[in-house]
Amino acid sequence: MINKVSGCLFDSIAELIAPDRCRDCGLPTEENLMGICRTCLAKVRGLGTPQCQKCGIPLINSAGEGHTCGACIRNPPKWDKAISVVSYDKPVTGLLHRLKYNADTTVLPALKTIVEPFRKSLELSFDLVIPVPLHIERLRKRGLNQAVYLAELLFPDRPEIIEPSLLRRTRKTAPQTGLDGIERRKNLRGAFMIDDRYTISGKQVCVVDDVFTTGTTLNECSRVLRRAGAESIYVITVARVAINH
Repeated sequence: MINKVSGCLFDSIAELIAPDRCRDCGLPTEENLMGICRTCLAKVRGLGTPQCQKCGIPLINSAGEGHTCGACIRNPPKWDKAISVVSYDKPVTGLLHRLKYNADTTVLPALKTIVEPFRKSLELSFDLVIPVPLHIERLRKRGLNQAVYLAELLFPDRPEIIEPSLLRRTRKTAPQTGLDGIERRKNLRGAFMIDDRYTISGKQVCVVDDVFTTGTTLNECSRVLRRAGAESIYVITVARVAINH
């Protein structure tokens, strides 16, 4: 206990003496920024408008808002709307990679700075926030589920609605990288289930993850939630890979 208290005291003193440093480039940050310097923050790119009203992908040569991309018209997703905070580019790629694969929670202040403007502008109200789950073996290997931490960054004022154990990953699936659309869907079919202790019928649900790539995992989660009676399903990811459909 003495060592633990001493360690905490040392950390607190160190934080007062040493300037906060950018989690991307390592340079000192300014007083009003946490975890990321102004130069690196300026590299963070939004997705731009207009966007598909279903999946949030930027649309090219589209007249205004309210349009749906071709992919969502051909295969309507099970969610109502997907929103991403920023584009999946540097420095966001590095920050999310360190959190996801290295269990490096020191990047959280930088990610908080990046998502904070979005969080403050979010006018949607949810009954439940559900981080996309990891299989228990992958969770043990990585040491954390990045989606849980990101949900806490997005909804810091409502921790009671974040339910990391509501949706469970029941089997270990192969990595999605390298699989085509059909293979991705087959790979995830039946991989998620809802813990029967929870009732989501009639609930407004938000599913949170780190990156929107093809949306296959998010769609499978949404399918299970929709079948269980969720009234509305929104998807929020910190970043999005802007793949042209």
